[in-house]
Amino acid sequence: MEQAITNGAKPKQSKIISLKNKFRLKRGALVLPYFVLALIFVVTPLFILLVQAFISFDGGFTLSNITRVFTGGGLRLFLRSMYIAGVTTIICLVIAYPVALLLASKKIKVPLFIITLFIVPMLINVVIRTFALREIFLWIERSITRSRGEPFSLHNDFKIIVALCLDYFPFMLLPIYTVLRSQDWTLLEASSDLGASNIRTLTKVTFPLSIPGIISGITMVFMPAISNFAIPLIVIPVGDGSELLYGNRIWFMFGSRATYNQGAAYALFLLAVILVSFVLIAKLTKGKSKGLVF
Repeated sequence: MEQAITNGAKPKQSKIISLKNKFRLKRGALVLPYFVLALIFVVTPLFILLVQAFISFDGGFTLSNITRVFTGGGLRLFLRSMYIAGVTTIICLVIAYPVALLLASKKIKVPLFIITLFIVPMLINVVIRTFALREIFLWIERSITRSRGEPFSLHNDFKIIVALCLDYFPFMLLPIYTVLRSQDWTLLEASSDLGASNIRTLTKVTFPLSIPGIISGITMVFMPAISNFAIPLIVIPVGDGSELLYGNRIWFMFGSRATYNQGAAYALFLLAVILVSFVLIAKLTKGKSKGLVF
């Protein structure tokens, strides 16, 4: 009797298991909505951008749009943008590393609260923050003008760099802090026990271990800074277009149908540079950087 009951139960259990396997979602199916959205809103616009870069205003195939990137002042403007982004990245790194080192140390008991103070400004829209910074620049210029009795204006590069540092500083601080916070503190204690000074421990132990966070921070600051166009438009006086960055030229070209195809070529060149940079960073880190965040 018991054997018959058990034999009858097995088919029911097998049916239940088969139904579960039939309606169970695979992990790959959960990623499907993202791939669909990426195909529509990322891949398709990039493909249109690629096609437009090789089409003239009349609709024919041309390479003049690409050549103008290198001959029409685009390369000079790109190098200037790299300079601005490079200075911004270096300043953020020089300031963020000591702060992250201090916050990650065991002497700080409430690092989360202090880090929150750095993150809170990010909750404010970047345009509002930049306009507020512009008002500070104007107040400084007016104050110095009144004291000197002659017109005074801050350098445009200085304004752009300060604004970029203000906006992207948390993106440099957080990756470095995360890596330093998760490091093995016994290595530092062992270095101290072996007689190494604090400076030697920093240069030989702490800094090499924090390189993944530094690379991540550099990537997250340099890449957006080199293509930024909103900040220069806000902090630089109207009409001083000679001081704009590479992203501004792309924005201006996309604003007119006559230069739309040239803007696509400029954007394609910038995209290629960013992709090459990511490939080089991946090869330098060799995929072993635990703290690397893209």
